[in-house]
Amino acid sequence: MALGNSTLSMLDDLAEFPNYLQYNLDRINLFGVIRMIETTIINIDRIQLLWEIVSAHLECLANCKHEQLRALAVDGITCIVINTFLSRANIKVMDTNDKHWQKDMWQVTLLNSLLNCLKSGYLNTASTMIHNLPSIVTVNV
Repeated sequence: MALGNSTLSMLDDLAEFPNYLQYNLDRINLFGVIRMIETTIINIDRIQLLWEIVSAHLECLANCKHEQLRALAVDGITCIVINTFLSRANIKVMDTNDKHWQKDMWQVTLLNSLLNCLKSGYLNTASTMIHNLPSIVTVNV
């Protein structure tokens, strides 16, 4: 009972400082997301192994309530897609048995994450995605 009361007391104290708590949460999450995006780009030649988990994580963040995380997630997906298109001559995704990464499907696999961001319930997430589309289209021409 005493432990429960002290926990409630601590939560009440934290509730008095929502801006401070929010700032620290955003800062920690941004660091981790940035590192995940950078690591994915560095390992772009292994995109077929990383994409499912990375895209799922970034799509989830693109629909969270924190505006900074949403913007970073959409920009991260865009950067990874662009880097994959730029590196496609060096990537051996065409020779895989996974149907999502075969010659005629790998672009669809990448672009599905962008489509999911467009379906976001947050207007600024969809507008950020629409703003990023021209840069993707010009790379893939």
